[in-house]
Amino acid sequence: MKCYFPMWCALLFAFFVLFMGCSKKDQPTQTQNDDAAGGVLIPLKLGNSWKYRDEDRREYTWTVIEEKEILREHMYGFPYDGTELEWLSNRTDGVYGYSREYFSFKEGIYMRWKYPARVGESFLRLNLNSHSLVLASVKDSDVRVVTPAGDFRCLLYEMVYNLSDGKTETLREFFHPGIGLVRGEYIYSYAPGATSTEELIEYKIN
Repeated sequence: MKCYFPMWCALLFAFFVLFMGCSKKDQPTQTQNDDAAGGVLIPLKLGNSWKYRDEDRREYTWTVIEEKEILREHMYGFPYDGTELEWLSNRTDGVYGYSREYFSFKEGIYMRWKYPARVGESFLRLNLNSHSLVLASVKDSDVRVVTPAGDFRCLLYEMVYNLSDGKTETLREFFHPGIGLVRGEYIYSYAPGATSTEELIEYKIN
């Protein structure tokens, strides 16, 4: 009598390998250590802080100083422009921000950064400067960024702002999940070679 057990085992193993390969391909691309703060892009907690330095070597610190309910959502506040706080919250599909009503733009909570995210994916994000929604995209999922704060593997988000005179400004933001923004770059189409930058030099995550 023939024994078919080894043949069935081989077939089952091949099916398992094929299934796992397809499942992994369909999952969102994430960088290493993306669960360092519970699987979030920006760890939001009172006392967490990030210190940055710009291209002119000016330094400033963002610190979570307040938390409260806004439009029935628990949100965390950072000093924004000296007169008001920027409010953020984490949801299962990314980081969201609050915007007050501004002319025709309705008060609400809108996406700031989609996470988890796939390379090539696009989404509408809140631009607090103009109180509007702009198209953003995920350009890369594993960019190495070295700053005084460390050596990071980052997601790269990119937003292109169309100005009234036909010129553009491109914002590129490098995020390490579980840490937050590591580097930001503004590239100006009307000033070739001119770039504004900010990079993380210190951070404290509780």
